[in-house]
Amino acid sequence: MSKTGKPNSLLIELVIVLLFFSLSAVVILEVFVAAHDKSVGSVVGSEGTFMAEDLAERFYASSMDPEAFLLEEGFVKAGENLYAHEARVNKYIITLSAAVSREQEPWGSLDTIELTLRFGNSAFLTVPAVRYMPKEGTP
Repeated sequence: MSKTGKPNSLLIELVIVLLFFSLSAVVILEVFVAAHDKSVGSVVGSEGTFMAEDLAERFYASSMDPEAFLLEEGFVKAGENLYAHEARVNKYIITLSAAVSREQEPWGSLDTIELTLRFGNSAFLTVPAVRYMPKEGTP
């Protein structure tokens, strides 16, 4: 009678060991997926940051009207003083939105574009681009 109990306990031990390893594999897989998502977010955020900073520097160096500059760069009008542009980075789509404001003074104008980088459902970064354009004849 004692011989019939040993194989059953061995099978139960093997099932428990297999269950433990399968649960461990699931947890490790979830950790790797989360790490991959963080890595993708980091790469996309880095590329988007570079794009926003490059656009801000080119705006500062140009002498064009802010609206004309954004339209030339591929932005579309999304509302009053709002423009949007979608770009693809490594199979992912990021959105750059631009809010334009202009302050006119007797000696010139202060043009501001506030660029917001969106990835997924949240804003990732906001970069202001400010440029002073003196009127002709002012020192």
